[in-house]
Amino acid sequence: MKKNVLISVKGMQGDLGAAEEVEVVTPGEYYQKNGKQYIVYKESELSGMENTTTTIKVEKDKVSIIRFGDNNSSMVFEMGKKHSSYYDTPQGSFMIGMKTKEMDIQLGDEGGYMAVKYLLEVDHMAIGSHSFHITVNSI
Repeated sequence: MKKNVLISVKGMQGDLGAAEEVEVVTPGEYYQKNGKQYIVYKESELSGMENTTTTIKVEKDKVSIIRFGDNNSSMVFEMGKKHSSYYDTPQGSFMIGMKTKEMDIQLGDEGGYMAVKYLLEVDHMAIGSHSFHITVNSI
């Protein structure tokens, strides 16, 4: 059953000392299907990805972030593995690579949180260490 939730997404770009943090709080939906959890929300102007819907699929040891709309992408985070994909924006497409360094997933029937730290590459060039923390609360 889909639940209306409040989703907080905190993203940290760059290493400590030179890090830039962005936080977005938005309404969305949370549900479980076939042993996986799903978090769905619409992006806003704050994220720079308006007209885009984000779906986060959470499995035991893997998190997939899929975006459809003006910005299309599929990002996969899996401990110790590197995943690559294309990131499409209105300004053009580029290749991104993510190598997951840390992952903590604590989601249950009513919501919870997840935290992921990863190394980011853009067009095969190392960009640096990034992380995100997502909290899901029933409303």
